[in-house]
Amino acid sequence: MQEDPWIVRAVDVGYRNCKFVERVDGDRIVCQTFPSIAPVASDRDLGFDRGSRRNTMVIPVGKVRYEVGAEATLAQATDETRNLDDMYVLTDPYLAIARGALRLMRAPRVDLLMVGLPVSLFKKRRAELEKRLQGDHDLGDGKSVHVARVKAMAQPMGAFLSYAVPHAQRDAMLRERNVIVDPGWRTFDWVVTQSLKVLDKRSDAVNKGMFAVVHAIADAVGAELGSRLSMFDHDRIDAALRTKAPAKFFGQPFDLEPFLDAGKRVVHEAITEMRQVVQDGSDIDNFVLAGGAAFFYRGELQKAFPKHRILQVDEPLFANVRGFQIAGMEIMAAALRTPAAGPRREAAA
Repeated sequence: MQEDPWIVRAVDVGYRNCKFVERVDGDRIVCQTFPSIAPVASDRDLGFDRGSRRNTMVIPVGKVRYEVGAEATLAQATDETRNLDDMYVLTDPYLAIARGALRLMRAPRVDLLMVGLPVSLFKKRRAELEKRLQGDHDLGDGKSVHVARVKAMAQPMGAFLSYAVPHAQRDAMLRERNVIVDPGWRTFDWVVTQSLKVLDKRSDAVNKGMFAVVHAIADAVGAELGSRLSMFDHDRIDAALRTKAPAKFFGQPFDLEPFLDAGKRVVHEAITEMRQVVQDGSDIDNFVLAGGAAFFYRGELQKAFPKHRILQVDEPLFANVRGFQIAGMEIMAAALRTPAAGPRREAAA
């Protein structure tokens, strides 16, 4: 197989997880993730050997060094929350997380970097984010990479491509009207498309993502336990919901089932706001569900649109970033006037 002379990579720094494309291997897009946490790095190293040290990297941004990576949550000194502000994408911690992803890609350069933004921030922050991520990046430990070009996409559009291309439904779905639903950590996003064109007035996002779900459940559980649960407890609730295992508080297992209605009310509110613009979906051909919180929203979404079959992307956590990669490869192929037949092996790093 002939190797391409260019390198495309994709990264989606969400409010909870950073997802990125590590490499493209034949027809396979290999994705990885780590938490969207970037505490200021400490000079203290209490690990007594390699196995006891945190699996993290120290990434410089300006004069500040941040610790990012798979075990960055272990570097948190206090019960701090993730940054859920609209300016998050322009902050130094965001840049540190993006640079951590670039370091883990191990690419000698990046000719095109695809990134994602929530629907609510796409028009407001797109140009600023693209400019901020273009150029030379210090990745720490003497490593660096040059990013020649950056292109941002609305996060749900990545999910659309991630579903349509592998399922060989792209041509059909491009002739149809689609709703791509993307419940993330902070926001519940939806995009209505005709072909690849976004119907702006019917697309939006509300701050009723999985954070709001977990927070509502935590409040209900805390009232039962007579305790104000911390953000560390929120992480335990989120993990328990995903694994269907009991959460533990005060060292004891705790059944969350009686408290799930508190979270489902948040989901219902989010979908109700979407229905105000999508209505009953009579003109919608396909609903595509993606996002890391898809597992908790799917049932309520199906109830809200009972006449439709809700299509779900494989590995919904990686749906957006996988779609960004597909789009980026097509952009580069078109620029070089070569056919874009899907993922191919890239130039060797």
